[in-house]
Amino acid sequence: MNDSQVRLLFKVSAVFNWAAAVILFWVSGIAVDLGMQPVPNGNAYELIGVLAIAMFGLGYWWVGENPKENISIVKLGLISKLLVVIVVYSCFFAGTANLNLAILVSGDLVFAALFGKFLADVKRF
Repeated sequence: MNDSQVRLLFKVSAVFNWAAAVILFWVSGIAVDLGMQPVPNGNAYELIGVLAIAMFGLGYWWVGENPKENISIVKLGLISKLLVVIVVYSCFFAGTANLNLAILVSGDLVFAALFGKFLADVKRF
């Protein structure tokens, strides 16, 4: 990936995270509309999770602004995205999350792969 592609990747990832946070923020009602039962209902743990998703989006935006100086954010993001996928897919197979949520976090799997490619190629920057 060239520099402009890297910057675009992380800015798109930021927007993806922010969109996910809006979807999962219980007041928006979007998760209900998308049939993501059981849906968030606004308890403190869920709100902390939504906040974390949004804050990771801010981190990805910062990477998009300066990829070279934010490698640690990429590493943390890669690990986090993989763990989110593992948790949600595990819940899906256990019957406590539905297909719509599993599909949503499949985006995290795609971004994790792209983050991994960036980290593998980082010596070129």
